[in-house]
Amino acid sequence: MAIFKTSYSLFVAQLIGGLGLKMDRLKIIYKIHRFNGGAPRSLLAFAKVMKSLGHEVIAIGEPGPVQKSWEEAGIKVFKSRMCKRKKPFYYWSETQELKEVIADFAPDVIQTATIYEGFLLRFLVPNIPILQTIPGGDSPTSHLLIWRDLPVVGFSNECLKKLRSQIPEYRGRIWLRKERLDIKYFVEKAKEKPHQTLPSKPIILHVSRLEGNKVESVMQIIEAYCELSKKRIKASLVIVGGGEKEYFLREFANKKSHCLTNASIMFTGTVENPYPYYLNADIITGAGRSVLEGMVFAKPAIVIGELGSAGIVNETTAQTIMDYNFSGRNLEKKTTINDLVNDLLILLKNEEYYRQCAAFSKEFVLREYDVWSYTNEIEEMYRECASSIDCLPSHSLIFFEGMKLFTSAALKKALGWY
Repeated sequence: MAIFKTSYSLFVAQLIGGLGLKMDRLKIIYKIHRFNGGAPRSLLAFAKVMKSLGHEVIAIGEPGPVQKSWEEAGIKVFKSRMCKRKKPFYYWSETQELKEVIADFAPDVIQTATIYEGFLLRFLVPNIPILQTIPGGDSPTSHLLIWRDLPVVGFSNECLKKLRSQIPEYRGRIWLRKERLDIKYFVEKAKEKPHQTLPSKPIILHVSRLEGNKVESVMQIIEAYCELSKKRIKASLVIVGGGEKEYFLREFANKKSHCLTNASIMFTGTVENPYPYYLNADIITGAGRSVLEGMVFAKPAIVIGELGSAGIVNETTAQTIMDYNFSGRNLEKKTTINDLVNDLLILLKNEEYYRQCAAFSKEFVLREYDVWSYTNEIEEMYRECASSIDCLPSHSLIFFEGMKLFTSAALKKALGWY
């Protein structure tokens, strides 16, 4: 019986391959806005899965610190200017080279890292299926426009629920793919240094781009750390990341800590490889993917969003925090700096609880976010995109501001494209 089943399975596999169906190799382009931040790292995890399954993948985007990780994974990267938010046609005159790269590669699917790339590419390559991504840190209503029928993949329940409830005109296919960490890669990194108990002067690590709405959480951890210093708590704060607000935040930190002789705040600037900092840290603070990556290294984590501390990640809080993509948007009202200080003190003064949270961090992330546990589902998502008519041009755009519908034909005519 077992021999019959094996022979039958082999026959089916050969039949499928011979007919050119499911076993066909896909060609996928990942259009990255800029190789920086969480979204390019998440799409890299998907790209590694598809590459490991024998599919052909390349990436196109503006150079940044994450580009090296794509190249180290054996994925060819083409340089392209970034699609500016709310100015998707700003570099329209420079898109000919992008069109040539796409034409030469002849992809079955293009996945975009943002809605803006999806909008722009729909005009550039109207006959290639496109999968739009809602990055983990964004709310759908922060976007300017979206194609009504093109499918979307999101990283959290929050984003996808908002997309359906607040934008009823949208009718595309939606995937939830929260699992976006290459756990094999991180576990190998974590072996370099075993987890240890709290040292006499713990390191609080905050990893973030220093720009946009990320600035608020950085200011909060600086203020909370200074309050700890006033209480004679020995610790140091390391802020990993760069951006247009780095100088402002350095000045802010200097002003807050200038009278505190025991305060130690270090800014690293932009770094290509943040993982040595994760290894040496004792507590992780921040939001989104930067927190998840720290948790892989068995570090207790506190999520800090625009409204303040969403709390320590533990068995009680983890599900709600995950539903909101570790953004802190689950908070109904703004918390105080004292709330964040108290969360830090709980970890710093209770070593048994600290160890429990550290162990839970790693167990939770390995269980919920391992991209290699969902290879079949990820491959099926791309196959469905490649074969679905819904991934091809629709006639309508949704402009979120005012919820007005426009036809793509009318828009192209208004802009003088034909």
